[in-house]
Amino acid sequence: MPSSKHYLTKSKFLSGLQCRKKLWLGVNHPELATPPSLKQQFIFDSGYEFEDIVMKRYPEGVLVEFEKLDRMVSITNDLVNDNAPVIFQGAFYHKGVYVISDIIRKNQDGTWELKEMKASTGVKDVHFPDLAIQKYILENNGLYVSDTYVIHIDTSGNLPDLNSMVGVEKTTANVAEFNVGEVVNNFQELIREETEPDVMIGEHCTKPYECEFKDYCWKDIDEYSMLNFPRMTWKKKLQFYSSGIRSINEIPPETKLTDNQQDYVNRLTNKTVDIDSEAIKKKLSELEYPLYFFDFETTQRAIPRWEGIHPYQQIPFQWSCHIMQENGEITHEEYLHDNESDPRFGLAEALVNTVGNTGSVIAYNAVFESNELKKLADAFPQFADRLLSIESRLWDQLDIFRKYYKDYRFGGSNSIKRVLPVIDPELDHKNLELSSGDEADVYWYMMLDETDPGKKAELRNTLLEYCKLDTWAMVVIHKHLDSL
Repeated sequence: MPSSKHYLTKSKFLSGLQCRKKLWLGVNHPELATPPSLKQQFIFDSGYEFEDIVMKRYPEGVLVEFEKLDRMVSITNDLVNDNAPVIFQGAFYHKGVYVISDIIRKNQDGTWELKEMKASTGVKDVHFPDLAIQKYILENNGLYVSDTYVIHIDTSGNLPDLNSMVGVEKTTANVAEFNVGEVVNNFQELIREETEPDVMIGEHCTKPYECEFKDYCWKDIDEYSMLNFPRMTWKKKLQFYSSGIRSINEIPPETKLTDNQQDYVNRLTNKTVDIDSEAIKKKLSELEYPLYFFDFETTQRAIPRWEGIHPYQQIPFQWSCHIMQENGEITHEEYLHDNESDPRFGLAEALVNTVGNTGSVIAYNAVFESNELKKLADAFPQFADRLLSIESRLWDQLDIFRKYYKDYRFGGSNSIKRVLPVIDPELDHKNLELSSGDEADVYWYMMLDETDPGKKAELRNTLLEYCKLDTWAMVVIHKHLDSL
């Protein structure tokens, strides 16, 4: 077995398939990787919950505890020799390659079934090489693999029936298509090279997974780079880049672009701001007072916590609402569910008691709020009429920045986090402890699980401040638009 760092694992093998540079860096310079975010760690933990459910379906299974790989290989070998019927997290080694298999199950004829657990909603292409490298190593250890499977999340299931959330698909034919041995030899040579491979950045930096070395590889790429051109295919971006056009302001005037792309180039190059004041004024005239500036925060888990909820079902747990009267008076209401129960009922009840029967409800990218309000109405018929009334009065502030207000400082995005600091430089989500909506639900679960009253109160305040800024941002933006 290899005594140095230059060995392959299943995850390294998959890294190499995504990007040769990712594999080389992971082996030779792992310190350059960006640590997982709170949200990424949360997703990993959700996957572990799913694995626990699946493993309970095999009560005869034996778990190989995580420790040094060589020790895990030795334990697994003993279990195989002792005819263990099912082994969880069995480790195998062959010629510089280690793999850990989620589930192997012995058949009566002495062959083995190989099963990989994935907290995804179905089988993906990336799962086939994942199983293929395992099959290759197992068979080189004398275990003939008759069939391979992916065990995944079934979103049609719901609590309290845990088994209803488990789907199984046979992947034997797809896995057989991979010539693993040749790729392994190629990767083993690669990781021993002294210099970092020269690989152009591209779509593979985020597909099939966000690469942990993206920040390192993209460190010299600014917002003016052709590689950051919004709504342009990677094929076309790379064509420009390879031809020597590295920056957006280097694009020759005769280059054929779509109207939207050309407008973006002109704005960025000339640092222009295009505002159609008349169209904005007409759009604002649709509004009826009082104005409710409204925003949800939601969560979705692989394994839900509440009965009747499907895996990955979006569940709102918090809202903020700034209310503006016609005379300019502004008040603020908010709701944050603070116990382990299903948050939807209390949230919906507080919402219908806050938002009146008249007045426009302003959201930023209102399709999201629209969907959540409709789902709440379906779930709670007693509030349906008032929730659907709120939904019918939604007015999308984002529409203005899609159509009538273009500023080069927004870059390639119209998100509220790009618009707000331009309109009011003193207001910026980056100034908050919680600066990303993606992590709001992580803070919420941290708050629910926290036993220290002081820390629990701090987490609660962090969540309230974040959601409140989202709706206050819409107030600030509205006042700015109204002044044009």
